[in-house]
Formats: sequence, structure tokens, C-alpha cells
Amino acid sequence: MKVVCLMSMASPQSRDIALQIAESGNELHVVDAWNLGSQNYVSVGDAYQLGGLRVLEGVTKSLHRVPYRGIRGGFSLLRRLGRILRHINPDVLLTIHGGTFALAAYASGFRPYVVYVGGSDVLFGGFGKRSLSRMALTGAEMVFANGRHLAQKTEELAPRARVTALYMGTDTVKFRPGERVAAPISIVCTRGFLPIYNNELLIRALKHLPEDLPAYEVTFAAAGPELEKARALADEILPAAQRERVKFLGGASRETLAELLSKAHIYVSVSLSDGTSLSLMEAMACGAFPVLSDIPANREWVEPTEKNGLLVSCDDEAGLAEALAKAMQDEALRAAAGTKNRQLILERADLRANMQKVVQELVGCVKEHRKLAGALRSSRLPLE
Repeated sequence: MKVVCLMSMASPQSRDIALQIAESGNELHVVDAWNLGSQNYVSVGDAYQLGGLRVLEGVTKSLHRVPYRGIRGGFSLLRRLGRILRHINPDVLLTIHGGTFALAAYASGFRPYVVYVGGSDVLFGGFGKRSLSRMALTGAEMVFANGRHLAQKTEELAPRARVTALYMGTDTVKFRPGERVAAPISIVCTRGFLPIYNNELLIRALKHLPEDLPAYEVTFAAAGPELEKARALADEILPAAQRERVKFLGGASRETLAELLSKAHIYVSVSLSDGTSLSLMEAMACGAFPVLSDIPANREWVEPTEKNGLLVSCDDEAGLAEALAKAMQDEALRAAAGTKNRQLILERADLRANMQKVVQELVGCVKEHRKLAGALRSSRLPLE
């Protein structure tokens, strides 16, 4: 099967999906599109991304880079996508994320196309954007949604779309528990430094921690436009001894993240909104104890009555400090949750297993489209 993926290669999760499609024996073509006007915390130019980019490039039959900017750039993406599709003549087009990508697929006139929505492409936007998204999602042969909550929101946005909830998942071979030392307690946040990820709440919470806690260290792994602001906040509000325990890596490769999370005792994400967070999947696969913002996407994974993590309000720094202290002081709680959460990921969000389901559905979409096209051609044959 010849597959074109319209995606951003800067996204590790998008690369994971495309790589699995290629490794399943399909001919992969990538249209790497990115909006020059948008803020993000990763780019194809980041040194720590080069290894992952080269792996995907090595299994890609053809690669087409299409940067664009704003509305006019979106029309340029549409025109270039149409030319690329006519040249390649694939069996199916998969857009990894909706929004502009799904709209470009719809407007290209190519069929069949399938959309994988991830979060903000469904959860945010005004009337105009939502109307265009509804049209594009309804025109898709199938829409995969990264989680149950996101599938529900997608169905509300596009009631006539064919929506299937399927987690994008994570690499459970690469992300797995490692050997954790007794001390210091390792607290890790791998979310990017953008306002939506709310990383500053964790910094503010640290100053509320009791002084009698076990020794600990806090690591922020990611980069992003708000990184320097976060560093300055830590310098300003944290006592010198506590500030020494807080590290900012400014970006990390997947290999570095896997090593960091495999040894982490506690994982923190207090994002204001999410689809299903790849960062959370990676942390749970490694057995790190999750302390998360109380939002619908996180409730799919952490249930306080199951004691597999803690949920806190997105704006409660004292409450976050209390949750961190509880997790730091209860080794048995962390250990039991780690075993349970690793199993949850294996059952529901294993990258290889879930992408095999995607490939099977893509094959089904191609067969169904060919069958319909054949029936239409037969109906147009002249009578003798």
C-alpha cells in the first residue's frame, strides 16, 4: 500500500506513527508541513531531534517539505499538496492532526483520506475554524481520535464523521522502567514551555513544599518560548538551596527522555488542556508516578480511587505542593501505581499494537474506496 502522510516531522509522535506505517511494509511518502507563524517548543532544526528525523528519512520513499504562513500560506499548502498527490498517486492520504492539514486534504480533491486528530485541532477554535473542520472531518473516510474524550468532542464537532477512538500510544520497548535509586526523589516534567502547559505552576508549587521531605531534585526537560521566563521565575522565588535542586535541560532527545523517565519517581503535568499526552504515556510506560492537572483527558488514565496517580486543579499551587509531598513520602504508593500504569499502557496505548490497527483500517478504507469506484464506473458503462 502506498501511503502519503501529511504531518509535521518536528512532532515525535507524528514520526512514531509514520515510522510504524513504513515498518509494516507500506511505501511511505511524507509531506512535512509546518506553520512558520505558530509557536511551538520543538522544530526540525533542534539538534536533539536529528537522530529521530534521520531514522524516519531512512524509511521514507519521498519527502516533500512545505513550510507555510497564515491564510495565504494555507492556500499554498493546498496547491502544493494537490500537485504532490497527483505525482505520487498514493492509495491513501493520512493527515496526522486535523485543522489545516485535514482541510488541505479535503480541498485537494484526493480520496480516500483519513485524519488522526490529536487535541487542539478539535478542542480549540472559533466558529469559522470549527465549521471548516466539520466539513473536512465529515469528508474523511475515517477519523481516528487520540482518546475517548477527544473522540466525544470530535463527534460533537462533526456528528456525521466516522470517528474511532484509538490512542496514538508510545513505544513501550524504548520507554520502560529502569533502576530507581532510593534518593534523591526524582521529579520530572517533560512538557514544553508554552502557556498551555502551565509549567510555571510547578515552579510556584515548589516554594510550598515542607522542609522535612526526603531529598529531591526537579528536572524540566523541554524547550520552548517560555523557557527563559520560567528560569527567571525559579531564580526569583526559590531559595538558593532549593533552586539548586531544579534543572532546565532546554530540550532532550527521545533517548534522553526515556532514560530520564525510566529513573524518575514522579512525573508532573499540569497542562490546561490536552488530547492524550504523549509525555504522560511515556511516563506511565516507565512506571513514574503521575501528578496531573484535573482535566478530562487525564481522567481517562488516573483514577484517584485506584491510587494510580493524583489529580490537582490547574491553578492550585498549594494543592500541587501537597500532592507532590504525598507522592514523595509514600514509596509503596508509587511502586504499586507504577506496576498498574505500565500495564495500562501495554493494554491500551502500545504504539506498535495500535498502529497495526491503523494500518488495517487504512487497508480497509482503500478496498472500500476501490470497490465504490468500480461500482460507479460499472454504472456508467453504455448499454449494448
